[in-house]
Amino acid sequence: MIKKYAKKYQQFITYTICGTLATLVNLSTYFYLNRGLGISAIYSNSVAWLLSVLFAYITNKVFVFKKSHYEIIGILKEFTAFIFARLSSGLIDMFFLWLGVYVMGIYDVVVKIFTMVIVVIMNYIFSKFFVFRTTEIIEDMEEIETELIETIEMDIIDKVKNLDIIKGLYKNNKK
Repeated sequence: MIKKYAKKYQQFITYTICGTLATLVNLSTYFYLNRGLGISAIYSNSVAWLLSVLFAYITNKVFVFKKSHYEIIGILKEFTAFIFARLSSGLIDMFFLWLGVYVMGIYDVVVKIFTMVIVVIMNYIFSKFFVFRTTEIIEDMEEIETELIETIEMDIIDKVKNLDIIKGLYKNNKK
């Protein structure tokens, strides 16, 4: 029974594991820069966000959504969509961090944990339904393009054969 659910929810389980690792990248970077080096919460959060987004893209592509699309154009489109999705959730993260810490005076760790829950949910939705779905669309379009080219090539070959037959008939009629 556990295997049944594990298989059914494998993608979400893998996303959760990779997301937890990305969260650790985010938190460890944030605390190292903020607490260890004394850099402001906003700058520390910016660097933490950037590193965790890069980590998340790689792990989401390879382990969660298992996309084998490695053509440069496809990767650029996919990565661009991923960055825009993460920028959206990153802006929400920044806004709530600023609001909670600087406006409301709430302890930054409490605010950071709260915003991370919201961001994780948003990121899964964006990745599953928009970012990595884009790759499927690109792969489908490339398959259609290949089929279309093959059809056109076959049509040209048929026309050349017909032309050869007509030329042969014409030569036979001249004799």
